[in-house]
Amino acid sequence: MLKIAKNKLIIVMISMLVLLVVGCSDDSSTNTPDRSKNLILESSTIQDMQEVGFWLDEVVITFNNNLENIEVAGIEGAKGRLDNNKAIIYNLNLDMNNEYTLKYIVRDEYDNEYNDSISFMTSGTNQTMMQAFYWNMAINRNQADGGYYTAYEDYRDLYPEEENLWQLLEDRADYFSEIGITSLWLPPAHKADHPLKVGYATYDIWDLGEFEQEGFEDYPNDWNIRTKHGTREELEGAISTLKDNGIEVYYDVVMNHRMGGNLQQVPLDDDFSNAYRVEGIIELIDEGNSQWKFTFDPTRYEGVPNNISEVHLVGNFGLQGSDLWWNPANKEYLLEEDNGIWTGIFEVQEGTAFKFMYDADNWDDEQHIGVDGTPYGDDFVIEKLIEADQVYAYVDFSGLKGRDNYYSRAKDFEWDWKAFNGTDYFDGLGNVGATLFEGKEWDDAYGDPYLMGADVDYQNPNVQHELKEWGQWIINDIDFDGFRLDAIKHVDTPFVRDWIDYVQDNSEKDVFYIAEAWEREVDGLTGYLDAIEDPQMYAFDFPLREDFMGMSYGNLDMRDLASAGLVNSRYKDQAVTFIDNHDTYRDGDPYGEAVNNFKYQAYTYILTREHGLPTIFWKDYYQDDMKEGIDKLLEVRRDFAYGRGYEVDNNDRTTYSYVREGIEELPESGLVMMITRNTNGNTITKEINSRQPNTLFYDYTGNVEEIIETDNNGYGEFQVQGSEAEGWSVWVPVNN
Repeated sequence: MLKIAKNKLIIVMISMLVLLVVGCSDDSSTNTPDRSKNLILESSTIQDMQEVGFWLDEVVITFNNNLENIEVAGIEGAKGRLDNNKAIIYNLNLDMNNEYTLKYIVRDEYDNEYNDSISFMTSGTNQTMMQAFYWNMAINRNQADGGYYTAYEDYRDLYPEEENLWQLLEDRADYFSEIGITSLWLPPAHKADHPLKVGYATYDIWDLGEFEQEGFEDYPNDWNIRTKHGTREELEGAISTLKDNGIEVYYDVVMNHRMGGNLQQVPLDDDFSNAYRVEGIIELIDEGNSQWKFTFDPTRYEGVPNNISEVHLVGNFGLQGSDLWWNPANKEYLLEEDNGIWTGIFEVQEGTAFKFMYDADNWDDEQHIGVDGTPYGDDFVIEKLIEADQVYAYVDFSGLKGRDNYYSRAKDFEWDWKAFNGTDYFDGLGNVGATLFEGKEWDDAYGDPYLMGADVDYQNPNVQHELKEWGQWIINDIDFDGFRLDAIKHVDTPFVRDWIDYVQDNSEKDVFYIAEAWEREVDGLTGYLDAIEDPQMYAFDFPLREDFMGMSYGNLDMRDLASAGLVNSRYKDQAVTFIDNHDTYRDGDPYGEAVNNFKYQAYTYILTREHGLPTIFWKDYYQDDMKEGIDKLLEVRRDFAYGRGYEVDNNDRTTYSYVREGIEELPESGLVMMITRNTNGNTITKEINSRQPNTLFYDYTGNVEEIIETDNNGYGEFQVQGSEAEGWSVWVPVNN
């Protein structure tokens, strides 16, 4: 036995030596294939858990290596083919409103294998969202509430039904479903710091109109309990009825800030008394007589010439309404020049805000300079001299009734200054600019980390826990389907990622998220979505709205609409398109103008496009008498706007056209859309490939009363009127 074992050991050792020698040989013909290069998935045209149109006919998955084999399973009849490094899965034949799991295995040229699956849902009719409120809803002109509202109409008297919004939405649920609305974006449903305010002035996120909060005792009727839009019971009734009608409901969550707290002494850095005073610009000369020295150095500001001839202060000098009050033409506070530097010493009271104005007496000249060196930047402010240990801010949110009733750890910690990073407003000082509390730092936000109010600290683990539990409560208990995330680029980005994952992981629903990241350029908006790194996050398409503003002004090259906005970017399926909202179209225009012209053209664009979730704005629909026209476009979207979208080759500076080819599952679907900013009154005719040969088309909008027949190749002479009022046409197949 021992002798045999020794012989076997010798044989094994010789064999291992031979293998080692062969393995070290330079003869490449004996080498095995190089499998060190891993097979990596680079992109896919659909993502896991994504909702797609039921007409989806293929999925393209791209890898880093060329592929040699593919196997497909999970969807009956689905097939796969290869194109170099792309795996193309086709012949899907999907049904409406169904869930699918597509499984596949691919092997590359190095014999590496990649085995994966994609779960997704198909939609039925096209998705369309309505923003179910506007800023001045249920407010009269005499209810300005200290400037929070600027109402140019008596909306509460003109539209009394809107005062009880939750009940109104429940009453209109079947109508919304009938016209093709599939989701509603509701205003913040929680308690604000005043009964008339929208919930953006966030007070208690756990009180949905259920509790009498401190300071609300004296409001009449049920206004001590309800929110601006109703009670929690009414809200839940509306949600239930809307969902019974197939309509999803989204909550407008305000993570960034809180408002309306009680005063609390807050610790600040020792140099606070000089924190907002810009060195070399404002200098105290005589505190007893309120004498201040003002210095304007043109070289400090980009775009300000050195050869200016006059500088004066413009601000809130004197009583409001007086000739001094922010009057650019008033020259009482003139500065004097010495070697290019302008100075002046004036008696100015604490709290005065001002800007420098040079060589102009009109705001339109934009020759006025604020703290950040831009015409419309923050004002300089004369602050009261105060020590860092004597400062009070409105950051005490202890005793919130909704929070105490529903949050599991309400007794473990209170919302006081430690729950916030800082604020810009202090008792007795007014607005002194964004100021950090002692030991705090601003969060890691994509945009400016401070926006307004008491800035919530998302480095605080107690805050993180509460917001996660609250998000789960809103979805699972109150039965919302998703969130619109207000001013989210100002909130800590790592926390936003973590919060989305937590809420989704703790709900059986496919939770929907829309980012309000106000970025006017596509790169800025895609940059935010890159930072979030989550395909569940959609975003409002502010860059597209910029093009609609150009169309409104009459200077947009309409050919640019083929590539405009997030909806034509790599994130096209995560774009939420819109024309105006409660910020962009608000009495007083605090955020700029609304899209005042060619608005039907803009709605025609978003409601017929292949990609993007289009949004209808309540105020456009109900207050501005656009209902009849928008209803036609909603019917077009519901019944005809299906199939692949095609750009046409003869768009020009004033007229844009677009084609949807239709789908076999919906006979007589498909369309030819034409919009123009031409106002010459003539009929504009374009030869367009409808993708439907030998088909009769008519203009569903009724703006052109013709019947057009396409030729054997699908081409027809389609028309649109050269006017703002009628310069939008959607040609659809005649129902045979």
